[in-house]
This record gives sequence, structure tokens and C-alpha cells, in this order.
Amino acid sequence: MYKYLIFQTEQEALDRADVEGQALNLPYWQDPTVNTTRGTTAPILTDDGEWGLDVTDYTTLTKEEEAVLVDELNINLETE
Repeated sequence: MYKYLIFQTEQEALDRADVEGQALNLPYWQDPTVNTTRGTTAPILTDDGEWGLDVTDYTTLTKEEEAVLVDELNINLETE
């Protein structure tokens, strides 16, 4: 089952992804002048204008975050 955190802005979601990237010491956090990989997941814009972040495999979730996890996002998966 997937786990998502919901954010009001894309920047808030990106900031949270950065926390996980730093905890995992991804390449960007070793040398940002050379590397671009800074997070493991990217925010997804939902149909209601919020931003969902897939945190299924995150190791740094707080108890507060765990309490507000959702298992699906309000997005339209149909392509036109």
C-alpha cells in the first residue's frame, strides 16, 4: 500500500523530500555542484490543488506525519 503526505504548496513537499534525501545522503547532498539527485520522490499535483508526496519508503517519518498519511491521491489517471 502506498503512503502519501499532503501539502498545500509544492515547495513544502519539495522541502520534505529534501529532508529524506539528506537523511539518505543522496548524491546532491554530498556535492551539489556536481550532482542533481536530492530526493527520492517528487510532489504530484492533485485535482484539488494540493501536492501529494509518495513517502511509502521514507525512513524519517515523524509520528505526526504518520498520523496524517493517506493511501491515495485525488488525481485523474485518465489520459486524453
